[in-house]
Amino acid sequence: MSEKQSKGSVEAVTVDASPDGSLMTLRHADDALLAQLGYKSEFKREFSRIETVAFAFSIMGVIASVTSTFSFPLVSGGHVGMVFGWFIPSIFVMTVAASMAELASSMP
Repeated sequence: MSEKQSKGSVEAVTVDASPDGSLMTLRHADDALLAQLGYKSEFKREFSRIETVAFAFSIMGVIASVTSTFSFPLVSGGHVGMVFGWFIPSIFVMTVAASMAELASSMP
């Protein structure tokens, strides 16, 4: 397998990927690795312009929602309530994330 990279662009890679010995030309290095392992890349790995704008817009909404929720814990429990109100639920969220990661790791 050979690969050339020049100024951030990836050249096509030729890989002997099929059992009958025919050559395939692949564009990305991770596609070449998948081909060597016997898998075919099936997912689109780039965002369109509108998808990028929509993702950035959704991230900006998180900042506004977090800062708007500061008034209630400050009045109700003060800074101690805010610290433990983030710390304790984050432990439970991490257990759910660890469970989902374990399930996802068992699937190809």
